[in-house]
Amino acid sequence: MNVKEQWAYLKQEHPNLPTWNAAKLLGISEVELLANKCGCGARRLEANWGELIQELPKLGKVKALTRNAEAIHEKTGEYENVSIFGNMGLVLGRRIDLRLFLKHWQFGFAVEMESQGCEMPSFQFFDRNGTAVHKVYLTPESDSNVFEELTRRFLSKNQYPVQSVLSPEKSTPPIPDSKIDIGLFHREWDALRDTHDFIKLQHKFNVTRQQALRLAGTERAYQVSSTSVRQLLEIVQENEVEIMIFVGSLGVIQIHTGLISRVVVKSPYLKVINSNFKLHFREDSVAYCWVVLKPTVDGVVTSLETFNAAEQNTSMFFGKRKPGEPELEAWRQVIAQLPKK
Repeated sequence: MNVKEQWAYLKQEHPNLPTWNAAKLLGISEVELLANKCGCGARRLEANWGELIQELPKLGKVKALTRNAEAIHEKTGEYENVSIFGNMGLVLGRRIDLRLFLKHWQFGFAVEMESQGCEMPSFQFFDRNGTAVHKVYLTPESDSNVFEELTRRFLSKNQYPVQSVLSPEKSTPPIPDSKIDIGLFHREWDALRDTHDFIKLQHKFNVTRQQALRLAGTERAYQVSSTSVRQLLEIVQENEVEIMIFVGSLGVIQIHTGLISRVVVKSPYLKVINSNFKLHFREDSVAYCWVVLKPTVDGVVTSLETFNAAEQNTSMFFGKRKPGEPELEAWRQVIAQLPKK
């Protein structure tokens, strides 16, 4: 059987199977599978991502979805305050809050086919390896005419039902700890003035994020139990502490800010269910969990960060704050309750 026939068979056996899951079972990337539907449920788009994103506010209320292998982050709302700066972009809406890294956006499709038991028109975007970076689903309150108009406007001439992708690059081994000036690294950490400067610190010393936390010293970062995400969410829900939840793909970081309404454990998933926000988080994927303390001009900012077995950062949790405001004391009290490893 070819890929299209194998997918049809899978859908008969598992009618609610998501495309990404079907692709995994078939041993191909999601974009390779989706391309098979070109001309019959999917239309390939031209790679004018910045222009297309700036038109998304016209859709009205939609569902924005960003995922990695360990976490799925869904926000329902409007694309507002969209800014594009070359290969970078921001969406600073009241509900949809995104950081965009468009150099990693390689393929895009307008999709109109049944998924998980219902018809869900969407724009879906993928990196050069065929992994989804971001998806925008219509809701009953979206303007479907705008969806069709944008699809026609950005439609690619190439609707061939095959998509080639590149194999993921092998990661470069990190620089050995022995080659790092630990004293200088600590001094540079202590001199941070903004949480965003942490990336610059990593690049300056050529260290991975996990390596940076390991070398930081326990006064700057320390490990906690792998079940800390569940404990944290249950505590903030019970005490009504507003938080920020970050989940990223290679091309997008998506952020939720606010209260947590409901936490549900359905092994292996930990789920957060709000009226306009959902998080699906695989607890069994957490290999490392760190509390991280970064100095800023507004005082120390504390986060909980999770990593998988490949030492990839999969999610981050902060107390709600804005630049110019100190961290919530209630958030620090939540972090203090997480058992050190």
